Amino acid sequence: MKKLEITDEIESLGLQPCVTLVVADEFGNIKLLEHIGEGTLGEFLKSAANTEDNPVSEDNFLLDCRGQEIYTLADYEYFKTITGFFLSISRENIQDLITVCNKEGLKFTFIVSY
Repeated sequence: MKKLEITDEIESLGLQPCVTLVVADEFGNIKLLEHIGEGTLGEFLKSAANTEDNPVSEDNFLLDCRGQEIYTLADYEYFKTITGFFLSISRENIQDLITVCNKEGLKFTFIVSY
């Protein structure tokens, strides 16, 4: 007779935060919409927005629905430094993303959905 093995598995409800990047030009035209991360990036953005002298800021006026946090950034150089937190896309795609976003006047908006 086989011995039954009991394991404790936690079943997720799929409530992991999802971070979406929206890149728009100065006229508001969307140039890129990409899922780039999850909880780690969301926590980083929240911390960065609450840190003094940081170019990431929280923008409550852009809220689409409850359960979202919106963070904005206009500094491309700073944008390049935080791409290591974009865990939902491959390294090759990050390089493509950096190339696409290397234009004047772009605004980076991070939407954290819960």
